[in-house]
Amino acid sequence: MAVLHYSITRTVKPTSCPVQIGQVKKSCDIAESDRSHDEEIGFLIEQAVEAVENEAQRSLLTQTWRLTLDEFPPDSMGDVELKKGPIASVTSVKYDDADGVEQTFSDFELDSGKEVIRPQYDKCWPTPRVHPGSVRITYVAGTALPSVPKSAIQAIVYYACKAFEGCSPHDK
Repeated sequence: MAVLHYSITRTVKPTSCPVQIGQVKKSCDIAESDRSHDEEIGFLIEQAVEAVENEAQRSLLTQTWRLTLDEFPPDSMGDVELKKGPIASVTSVKYDDADGVEQTFSDFELDSGKEVIRPQYDKCWPTPRVHPGSVRITYVAGTALPSVPKSAIQAIVYYACKAFEGCSPHDK
């Protein structure tokens, strides 16, 4: 199986956060009424969410990603793996044709269980221009807040609290 060169960019961040400042304050034994650390804790929560998502290679909350490839799979009907799942939907599959003109490919299907897209039955991937970044797939990944795993929430609170205390999350 050929290795596809790719890059992935988040284009729309989540609009909410799976952990609230009060959760971290409680874990760090900070009084709920003490607002003097709220800005710092909010920043640490953002950093902890990013760390947990990066470590897990998953999107916790709904966000939009763009996967950029140099080409479609060489076997013309192969799967393209979408990173940072769970995958909710695919917004667009665009590519530059041989003349460098952007085209939209819509004859694909999403296999959300395997987190891949592939051409529909009896269809093939088009032939893009031979150029880095000539294929762009935009998709939505993540879940709604109530579906974020409790283990991820606990990890975020732990990382944020440890960072607030001046410790690395990996310190014992």
